[in-house]
Amino acid sequence: MKLDDNPYLSFKIKKEETHREHLQEYEVKIIEELDLSEYKPLIPIVDKFLFSCYTGLRFSDYQNLNKTNFDFVNENEVYLTFKMLKVNASIYKIPLHKLFNGKAINIVLKYINQGVSNSLLFPTHTEAYTNRSLKKLASLSGIKKKITSHVGRHTFGTLLATKTNDPMLIKSLMGHKKIDTSMIYINISNRGIEDKLSKIDW
Repeated sequence: MKLDDNPYLSFKIKKEETHREHLQEYEVKIIEELDLSEYKPLIPIVDKFLFSCYTGLRFSDYQNLNKTNFDFVNENEVYLTFKMLKVNASIYKIPLHKLFNGKAINIVLKYINQGVSNSLLFPTHTEAYTNRSLKKLASLSGIKKKITSHVGRHTFGTLLATKTNDPMLIKSLMGHKKIDTSMIYINISNRGIEDKLSKIDW
């Protein structure tokens, strides 16, 4: 077949916008304040999920963190450097103390001080087990959304977009290769703003 006769040359692949489930700020707060004293196996799962909400890390990335990924200037000034496994790229010196009032630092200190037996920061769980546990979390918290490990990353991106409206900052912190990916969070955030404004009785 001649190249010009290839019937697929004129085909264009259409991209459909995927739904990026995320939590609103008040929903994150509900999880933060949830009493899990009777559900202790859930605690490390929830801690890792919240860490993802505060930092934007993927499941594969926060599962592989160890103490050497953190640069402690002091307990109130901590930087995170890590390599993203999915795209084989490094993110340098994320200032955890500048994100969400440094909430991620408290989680890091908790597990460093616990002295986990291996070199990893967090106890490890499979993604399937994590997602089953997060389904239980959604039920306990009364959140009517399908919470999975990746919802933490989407929550970070959306909240960051809502607070900054800065796609370049989102791109830098989340390690996106293309600004178009970062703009998805800006668009999601803008839709959220419209929804909130539509409920106001002017």
